[in-house]
Amino acid sequence: MATDLHLQDALARDGLRWLFTGDSITHGALHTLGYRSWTQLVAAHLQDVLGRNDVVLNTAISGDTVISWPVPEGMDTRGVLTTAAERVHAPRPDIVAVMIGMNDSALGVDLEQYTAALTELVAQVRSRGAVPILATSQPIHGVDERRLDYPEYIQRVRDVADAQQVTLVDTFAHWEAGELGQLEALYGDAIHPAPAGHRHFAQQFLTELGLLGPDAPLARADREPRAGLDPAAFGEEVPTEAAAEAGAEESDAAVAPVVGFSPVGVEPERSRPLLVLGDVRPLARPVGGHMPTRSWIEHLEEVRRFELGHVRDYVWSIPLPSLAEAPAWLAGEQALPYAAVLLVPGPADAGGETLRTALAAIGDGAASAVVVRPGADGPTDPGAAVIDLRDLAVEGSAPEGLAGEIDPAGAQADLEAGRRVAAALGWSAPPSGAVARLQALAEA
Repeated sequence: MATDLHLQDALARDGLRWLFTGDSITHGALHTLGYRSWTQLVAAHLQDVLGRNDVVLNTAISGDTVISWPVPEGMDTRGVLTTAAERVHAPRPDIVAVMIGMNDSALGVDLEQYTAALTELVAQVRSRGAVPILATSQPIHGVDERRLDYPEYIQRVRDVADAQQVTLVDTFAHWEAGELGQLEALYGDAIHPAPAGHRHFAQQFLTELGLLGPDAPLARADREPRAGLDPAAFGEEVPTEAAAEAGAEESDAAVAPVVGFSPVGVEPERSRPLLVLGDVRPLARPVGGHMPTRSWIEHLEEVRRFELGHVRDYVWSIPLPSLAEAPAWLAGEQALPYAAVLLVPGPADAGGETLRTALAAIGDGAASAVVVRPGADGPTDPGAAVIDLRDLAVEGSAPEGLAGEIDPAGAQADLEAGRRVAAALGWSAPPSGAVARLQALAEA
């Protein structure tokens, strides 16, 4: 395996900013069915298990290619290299992981251009002081007539990694070797990993980087998750689309709408992420130390970037021990054109002065709101919209031995919290496509 000698130096530092980009396999929507995608599992391991103060960003876009390329419908893909200024370089990452090629094969992106673009992307990342990582995605399950030459693109990734001495995580080779047991359970369809597949992606990525010990919860999660979250896993009431709309009306009445994003269906001129700062933990409780289901923020990101199609409106979750650190963090991001900031007070943020100081640090032109977690004290005079989640408290510790290793009450709370925050932001959709798919599973 090719190895970048600077990677280990970077990993020795705390507080890294990781950026993952690529296509739908890294975007991680739809086929994850309410479970965490592989990049979300990596983030949870880095932050919750290793106790690192790292930030993990995901700018992958479903259907994308390495360079902008025409598609049959008459539009072009965005292209990772073509849009690198806003989706790779602007966040000033320390480590950039790129997995791209599935759609390049389907659309016939010229192999030489593909190779040259990957090489240029590596050079740009390094020129800005970051460390690149290249990764291959899994083999195609069955026969896909549009992607018969896909293995040639995989080989070009290996060639670039070898020529440029870039760390390579070769998922394709790992799966092709058949070392993972029943491969059928790892696929959502011919080209997308299912929840179990995403877990294996995360396990291999962290293992290749020397960050996954044998006793880590993710390493011990050997049972295959079910193909999708069973509706019963969310409790007796599974939100339907009608219920989500009714809940949205209720939330809209209870909180002043947060503005700052482009209207639904209108493409912004540039990427304007939503920042969520503070106590960004899920509401769900770990089962055996493992947290496989999505947090409320991760549900929120899926509705904006996938359900509503605003693929460039990234949702960045920034864990901070206290909002007292928010002004300094925001001061360091003055060049980042964020559209809105959600501040989430944690246990260390008792009293209103810290919150008021954090709100005052938010840049001109950006919207702001305060999200009140269960168990937190509500602000008395926040000077911003308040989104109250305190009624979604999940008491006690998660019961052990649950099928699928999930906390049903916590998973339901995160789903509802994501829906409530989405409604407050004026997003007219449930927080996750998992809602509709859960209903479909129940009726199947």
